Amino acid sequence: MTQLAGWDKHTPLGLAAANGDFEIVEAMIETVPRLNLNKGDKYGRTPLLMAARNGHANIVALLLKHHASSELPDTSGNTPLHYAAAYAWLECVKVLLTYSPRDEEEKDSFNLASAENSWKATPITIALQKNHGAVVKELLRTGAVNVNAKDDEGRTLLSLALTSQMNAESLSLIESLLS
Repeated sequence: MTQLAGWDKHTPLGLAAANGDFEIVEAMIETVPRLNLNKGDKYGRTPLLMAARNGHANIVALLLKHHASSELPDTSGNTPLHYAAAYAWLECVKVLLTYSPRDEEEKDSFNLASAENSWKATPITIALQKNHGAVVKELLRTGAVNVNAKDDEGRTLLSLALTSQMNAESLSLIESLLS
């Protein structure tokens, strides 16, 4: 059973995950019967999403180990990977890309790295707009990114890279997109 707290209906697990309280998250998983790891707040933010949003890679890994869904978006369509990319939490990005539980059938039907939010922005689009080069490179490394995808304004990754603040890292990212 999951109790909801506060006006935005955070769950205790969601609060612990957001705050980086690994021991509390672990204890709740081990001791609370019928604990719903995928219960979101009123904005659909699950404990996994909150941990990724706040850079708690150890909690992200723990929740994934216990089969929390990395695909559940919030009410704006953002997945945990969108948040990890937006805030440049590289370790969270790596954990999400590596350890999100997937079976072979699901791998064909959903690509976490190419998930679009309500504005058709993907995690790599957001990382590129915020000039988080290490995250962009990690997402490109997976080979699962559609570099020709367009956001709701018709911009591709290349056009975003060309309009970003030009520095050595931006030029390196453009080179990666072209290769």
